[in-house]
Amino acid sequence: MTPNRITPTATQQQMTMKTHINRKWLVVLSAVSFVTVLSAGAADKGQERNRFSLGPTFLFNVSAEFKHLTSPLAYGLDRNGENHEYDNGYVRRDDSWDPATGRNVGDQTWNWGVSDFTAISGSTLTLQSVRSPADGTTQDKSHDPLFGFETSYGRVLTEIKRGNASCLVGVRGAFGMAFLDIQNRTSISGMVTSVRDVYNLPAGVTVTPPYENPPGGYLLANDKPIRTEESISAIANEFGKLEGNLYGFKLGPFVEWPLSDSVSLQFQGGFAAMLVDGKFTWSEQINSAAPTSGNARKNQWRYGGFVGGQLNLKLTQHWSCFAGAGWQHVGNYSLQADSKAVDLKLDNVISAFCGASCSF
Repeated sequence: MTPNRITPTATQQQMTMKTHINRKWLVVLSAVSFVTVLSAGAADKGQERNRFSLGPTFLFNVSAEFKHLTSPLAYGLDRNGENHEYDNGYVRRDDSWDPATGRNVGDQTWNWGVSDFTAISGSTLTLQSVRSPADGTTQDKSHDPLFGFETSYGRVLTEIKRGNASCLVGVRGAFGMAFLDIQNRTSISGMVTSVRDVYNLPAGVTVTPPYENPPGGYLLANDKPIRTEESISAIANEFGKLEGNLYGFKLGPFVEWPLSDSVSLQFQGGFAAMLVDGKFTWSEQINSAAPTSGNARKNQWRYGGFVGGQLNLKLTQHWSCFAGAGWQHVGNYSLQADSKAVDLKLDNVISAFCGASCSF
C-alpha cells in the first residue's frame, strides 16, 4: 500500500521561505556585528579607522614574447582540397566545391583575386608565396616601467597589543590602472622556400590589380597550375605592437606597525585580479614584396595574488605620504592574429608606488 504524500500548503511554503530569508539576514547581521566588535578597540582609542590613498605606480618585469608561427605554404585545390593563400593573391574554393572529391565542378573556380601588378603577364596569372625566415622564432621585449596609478580604501578593524608593542589590523581594497605599450621591430634573414604557381586567365579577360573576382564571375582553371619551388635568400622586416590598458583589483588584509609617532610600516597581501584590454598589431615585409599585416583584440581576466609593503610618514593629523613596493602574480595573457602571436607575461610583476593618504 502506497503511503499518502503530504503536500505542503501555501502558508507552510511561505513560512519556510521566511525562515530561509531570516537565516540569511542573521548571517549578514552576524558578520556586521563581528566587524563592529573588531573595530570597537580602535574606536575606543579614537583611532582613525578609514584610510583612503591615491598615487602613481610603476610596473617592472612586464614583458611580451612576440611569436612568429610556422605558416604552411599555399597549395592548390588539387592537393587535399586546400585553398591557395598567396602573398599577392588567392585562389580558393567556390560554392561548387564537392567535399567527396575535394574539387570544384570542372576544376574551375570564380573565387580568386590578385593584389599585385607583377602577377599579371599577358594571359597568365603568377601567384607566389615565400616562407618567412622569421617563422618559428620568438622575440622577448619589455618596456620597463609601465606607468599607471592606484587608489585604495582601507579599514582598520582592531588594534593588537603585546606589552609596549602594538599593531593595527585591517582590510584593504584597491583599484589600479596601467598603460600598456610594448613594441618589437627587427629584421631576420635566412634561406627560405618560394612557391610560384602560374594560372591561365580566361580568354579575353583583362585584370587590373587590386582585383577580386565577383561571385559567378570569370572562371579560373585551378586544377593543376604550373608550379615552381626554389630556395631563395630573404630578409623579413618585422614589426609587432601590443598596446592597451591593464585594470588591476586587489583585496586582502594589512598589518601596520607604528615605529614612532609619525612613522609606520605596513604589510599587505591577498587576492589580485587583472582585466587586460589588449590590441595586437603586426606587419611583415619579405624582400621587396608588398607588406602583409594583421591585428587582433581581446579582453581577458587573469587571477592570482599579491604581497607588498610600504612606509608611511604622517604629515598632519589626517594626511600622510607613503612609498613602497610589491610583487604580483596573475599569469599570462595571449593574443593571436593570423600567423603571428604575442604572450604578455604577468606572472612575476614588481611594482613601485608612492602617494598620499587621508585618514578619517
